[in-house]
Amino acid sequence: MRLLRLLKRVPIKIFGVINVFLGQIIYVNAAGLIQNLVGKWLMFRSKKNFEAKEIINENDDRACKLRSEGYLNFGHLVNDNKVKSLSKKFSSWCKKNKHRESQFRLQISSKDYGDQFLEDFPEISTLMDDVLQSTIVNYYGCDFEVINVHIYRTRKPDNVIIENAGTAYGGTLCWHSDGSYTDTLKVFFLLSEVGSEDGPMLLMDKKRSENIFKSNIPFNFLKHGRPDLPDFQNWSSAFTGTLGQCLVVDTNSCLHRASVPGKKTRDMVTFYIGVKKNNSLDRFHDIRRTGEGLTGRFS
Repeated sequence: MRLLRLLKRVPIKIFGVINVFLGQIIYVNAAGLIQNLVGKWLMFRSKKNFEAKEIINENDDRACKLRSEGYLNFGHLVNDNKVKSLSKKFSSWCKKNKHRESQFRLQISSKDYGDQFLEDFPEISTLMDDVLQSTIVNYYGCDFEVINVHIYRTRKPDNVIIENAGTAYGGTLCWHSDGSYTDTLKVFFLLSEVGSEDGPMLLMDKKRSENIFKSNIPFNFLKHGRPDLPDFQNWSSAFTGTLGQCLVVDTNSCLHRASVPGKKTRDMVTFYIGVKKNNSLDRFHDIRRTGEGLTGRFS
């Protein structure tokens, strides 16, 4: 309690630096000490509640690869018609909501729209098939829930100066980690075909990310994550593929960034995943509560 009282007296900016510094030193990621501790506590509590109900296959090959590398490309998992339907509906939404664009990105999330989100985009609940859900359960060793779903479209900035500054798309042109509670994952689906020239998301695997975190303490994404730095001239993976391609990433451990689309826009849907915090049988129950979601720099 004395430590908490002392921390409350520390200015927010200084507290943030100390939090990231300690998180990097102890856990070798840039999520922050508090985010790591809370994430570990949530996983411990969820595993304790889950063990008696289910048998976990901790040796699942996909789950093991996700743990070791920090990301896993699933390829195509779902019915193409479902993904095409979602893509068309989102494109229609974008045409009606051009005025909502901010920093060359147009987006809608369940966090902001609550029940209406699933009513407008019912295909969302069908994207995560049994194989994907089983892999996530085996990865955690406990059950999980969908905290938020986010659909967005990015386009090329209007001028080179903005593009080179790395501040477009909320600063995500710079290499960064999300800074969320570390029990969380993100699941991505492409809603448009994305090639190397179409602004794919770029990834560093967990090991390469750890090496960069060890060299830059505390990690500041605008300073240490600039794309032109030598550490970032080669990356582990680029999320390219046809409509429906699926990727799971530990975005708190793996450095990643957006790249700039060419002539086309890039559409993607993101599921924010965390360990289950209650006894609800519905893994989507949390996204129906408007205004609730992850806490993090890039959530």
